[in-house]
Amino acid sequence: MTLKELNMYIDSFIERRKDDEKAENIRVARICCVIANSNSKKKFKEKDFMPREKREALTPEQFANALKVITMCNGGEVIG
Repeated sequence: MTLKELNMYIDSFIERRKDDEKAENIRVARICCVIANSNSKKKFKEKDFMPREKREALTPEQFANALKVITMCNGGEVIG
C-alpha cells in the first residue's frame, strides 16, 4: 500500500465515522423527543435535542466588540 492509498483509506474512514456519529445523534435525539413529548405539553422536535455545531472560539477583539454591542443594545454606555 502506498502512502497515497493509506491517506485515502484514512480519509474515507474519518468520513464514515462522521456519518456514523451523525446517525447515532439522530437516533438519540428521536428517543429524547418521544420521551419529552410524552411527558410535556410543549411539542419538541428532534432538532431540539441534536448537538450544536462546534464553533471556533472568538478572538479577544471579537469578544470585546460583541460585549460592546450587547451593552449598547441594552441601553448601556461604552467607556474607553
